[in-house]
Amino acid sequence: MSRFTISRYLLLILFSTLSNSLLADDYIIELIVFENLNNNTVEEQWLEDLEETPNNIPATIKANWRSASDYQLSNVKAALARSSSYRPLLHVAWLQTVSKKRRAIRLPENSSSASGTSLSGTAVVTKGRYLHLDLDLTLNTVPDTAYIGEDY
Repeated sequence: MSRFTISRYLLLILFSTLSNSLLADDYIIELIVFENLNNNTVEEQWLEDLEETPNNIPATIKANWRSASDYQLSNVKAALARSSSYRPLLHVAWLQTVSKKRRAIRLPENSSSASGTSLSGTAVVTKGRYLHLDLDLTLNTVPDTAYIGEDY
């Protein structure tokens, strides 16, 4: 597993309220995670290994996944894919009743044989005065052995 700067891996999120026929706390959440291929970004400062306490670990709930035909950000993903500066890593959408309770959605693992990466993790959406999103993502990459050598 490799740790990269967060500025290299960006994401887009769309929160949208559903029609009046559903509850006011039901949202369709759409998420695009993509890689910034330009290496001219500023390095970020990372905190040393954070330990999660039982109070910070949310209960996992089953996601009500939306089909790709329902995505509202498909044009954005296509534009990112056409760009030489970005590579989409994950595009998902789900329906969720959002409250103050921390309930995590396990994101589907997405592997890309072309880039040698796999992305997995959880998303927690909570509602206070505003909607809040907490992501816990893991990006696994295959090391470039051309620079490391055979003895690595």
